[in-house]
Amino acid sequence: MWPYWLFFLVPAYMAITRPKQIWSSSLSLVLLLLVSIFVGFRYQVGGDWEIYLENQLNNSGLSFLNVIQNTIEDPGYEFLAWASDSVGFGIYGVNFICAVLFSTGLIRFCRAQPRPWLALTLSIPYLVIVVAMGYTRQSVAIGLIMLALLSLEKYNLPAFFLQIAAGALFHKTAVVIIALALPSILSSGKLINKIFSLLLVFLIALSLFYTFLAPRLDFYVFGYEDQAMQSEGAAIRVAMVVIPAFIVVLFSQRFRLIASQQFVWLALAYASIACLVLLAVLKSSTVVDRLALYCIPLQMFVGSRLIDLKLVNVPKSVALSLIVAAAAMVQFVWLNYAITAFAWLPYQNILFSL
Repeated sequence: MWPYWLFFLVPAYMAITRPKQIWSSSLSLVLLLLVSIFVGFRYQVGGDWEIYLENQLNNSGLSFLNVIQNTIEDPGYEFLAWASDSVGFGIYGVNFICAVLFSTGLIRFCRAQPRPWLALTLSIPYLVIVVAMGYTRQSVAIGLIMLALLSLEKYNLPAFFLQIAAGALFHKTAVVIIALALPSILSSGKLINKIFSLLLVFLIALSLFYTFLAPRLDFYVFGYEDQAMQSEGAAIRVAMVVIPAFIVVLFSQRFRLIASQQFVWLALAYASIACLVLLAVLKSSTVVDRLALYCIPLQMFVGSRLIDLKLVNVPKSVALSLIVAAAAMVQFVWLNYAITAFAWLPYQNILFSL
């Protein structure tokens, strides 16, 4: 278990001792590689390890054309799995490439926050350890969505749509994030530009829906909702994104964001709150649990700014220590009490024995 704590305590220490350190390009690259190695070269770690391994074995020896024709899953992942098998790297090759894609989004997102080390610390207990090391395909989609959020903050719609489309290649549900662009579009430009942009968003969303989601819609409806699939702890995980969501909604003015940023994060905050409503309405908590994963960047966004909001009258050093302690508590509870934690223990890596 200690490798997980070492991986947490190093950024936690830096978050406390160097709270506003600006990451250089070289430091960002080092962090990207470290996260990629920790996540990508894991061995028999993660609840879906056997499922991914079986998928790799099923595609072994197939031609590229066979893989493309036969897959009804996520083509981006399937292509990487085929390519990794073709050069003899197997499951470790595809895991590492997926980890690099995820880590690129994570490190660039953390670097853009006012307290990068704190943002990274908050990401370790759940986003990195549980999601990136358990839900490989969706972790890539989340990494690309973090890049898309940064693009949307700058109102760079072409980059935003491309990054969402790339994320959908690894997990089809990523297309739902396109809705976050609507508040930004409605709040800027002339009426004719708004109409044109909204039409463009509609066409892109429709194209992505029919390309990625529609072929598997029956599976999602039957597999999740009709079968009422449940995820243990879904309510707790949804609460973890709803709490920062309410902070954004109630104290949006204290964040001192420019208009383009405010629209993005308010939209994601309301999406997080919608997950709470869906959890009460839908029969399946699993589908809500998976959709709520896309709201996780809100934790890092709010957490890295929480000290400056001055919601409580305590010294900043104390507030910072409490936030780090809360993140440590999340990791402690999950590793010791989660019913699926056994699949992550002990941590093993093909590069070294731990």
